[in-house]
Amino acid sequence: LAVAFFYGGRTPVTRYVSPCRPVGNYGTVTKMIGRRRLVEIDGRPALRVIAEKNRYPLELMRGGDLSLAAALLPLGVLNRSGEILSCHPQSGNADGSLYVGSPLLEGMNLLRLEVSVDEIVSGCGREMAALRRQLPGRAGAFHLALNYAWKIAAGDRFDEMVGHLISAAGETPFICALTNGEHGFINDGGNTCGGLM
Repeated sequence: LAVAFFYGGRTPVTRYVSPCRPVGNYGTVTKMIGRRRLVEIDGRPALRVIAEKNRYPLELMRGGDLSLAAALLPLGVLNRSGEILSCHPQSGNADGSLYVGSPLLEGMNLLRLEVSVDEIVSGCGREMAALRRQLPGRAGAFHLALNYAWKIAAGDRFDEMVGHLISAAGETPFICALTNGEHGFINDGGNTCGGLM
């Protein structure tokens, strides 16, 4: 449950951003169980395909938490507006399937996405500054949602990331939640994930 209160006569403005960029293709989803268990890509075990493309040791992916391992290399799909939506692998299964953070459908093309630690660390402040430019006036406050795996991937550079946010916010207060499923689009018709999970 998420509840928000807006006061002071200000209009809420949202901005959804992912610095991930496409660097290749995994193939086509050929088998799903439900909407979040990816079983096969091009008729092959999904976990094996992802391990091979990213040079991950398959034995480390089975039965394990993939959210950190895949933080810098998420899956991607195109939504109906043609925008790239990131879909983070969550956990690997012994049968070669894996759970993902957003719903997928058979027939979808899976993209390989990539982001660097440098892009994560510097990108947060840059995007907050872009949001400030988008506002018609001074912001009352910022509410940010950041992928928790990126915090872990940033490691000892997380304080640097926070410093960029503080600098970009200036005197405006903000709160930042570490979450999963934070991706989305301003046009809600392009969203496939519930957001703050």
